[in-house]
Amino acid sequence: MIMSFFKQGFSSASPRPCQLCRPSSIDKLLFKTTRVNCSIQLPYRPFSTSRKFRPNLYTYKPRNHLTIALRRQHRDSSPKTYFQKPEQPRWQPSQASAGSLVVISIVGACVGVFLWNGQLQAEARQKATREARKKATDFYEQFVMTSRSLEPGRYYTLISSAFMHRDIMHLGLCMLGLFTIGRNIVVRSGVPSFIVLYFGSAVAGGVAQVRFWETNSSPYMVNHGVGSSGAISGLFAAMACAMPLSRIYLFFIPMPMVAAAVLEVGVSIGGMQGRWLQNWGHADHLGGMAFGAFWWLLAMRRGAPLGRLFRPKF
Repeated sequence: MIMSFFKQGFSSASPRPCQLCRPSSIDKLLFKTTRVNCSIQLPYRPFSTSRKFRPNLYTYKPRNHLTIALRRQHRDSSPKTYFQKPEQPRWQPSQASAGSLVVISIVGACVGVFLWNGQLQAEARQKATREARKKATDFYEQFVMTSRSLEPGRYYTLISSAFMHRDIMHLGLCMLGLFTIGRNIVVRSGVPSFIVLYFGSAVAGGVAQVRFWETNSSPYMVNHGVGSSGAISGLFAAMACAMPLSRIYLFFIPMPMVAAAVLEVGVSIGGMQGRWLQNWGHADHLGGMAFGAFWWLLAMRRGAPLGRLFRPKF
């Protein structure tokens, strides 16, 4: 009986699992429930060797090589404790934002030159004086490409003519193509590659157009031209080589970029033969496209010889 009594006593006194009970309304008024952030206590455990208790002080991992070198030099030169808070990372513009700034700057320069030329032409018509006309003519001659652009002292017109445009329609179409294609080139290949491609296409297209005027001189042919269509053709050719199956809307008609490039080449060849659009710079377009394809082979494609020099770092 004694053993059975002890068994019953121990069985009745055995611990029961704790059950959660809801706080009453009085408890809610007297005791305010708060949440405790236990992660604050992690830096104050110097004797723990577990990885989950080690604070991750260097969560910011910069990808810019200059920022990495400066942080490494500062870390090696100044003594730091293990739990010292790191310095706040300085904001640096990314390569993509810098590239958009470059493209917008070129667009702004083209718009500024067009507006300034329009202002000078309007003053020449209103005043009707010899000085006003001479001022407008001299300004326009600095930004127009002619058959004398390859003569000494006129080489700069191969680039300056890319900032002058004939009318508002010509300016709008060129700037739309530059803004849409230029940003993609910047994101894909970087700012230095975009600058070389843009101005190299402008120079190559200008040289091709001047040579075409020299070999096909005719009193019925216009031997001067303006516009950035040659440079934009180079951007378009490089993008077509890089992404040939990407869709593009040419006059609101969707087609692959390689098909649009082949169509532009055909239209330019027909225009150079005098079949249509004789007032356009078709040789300028073909020269720009040739330089764009050459630059893609040289610096933009995978495994290109100059790919390491112009590879974007972002």
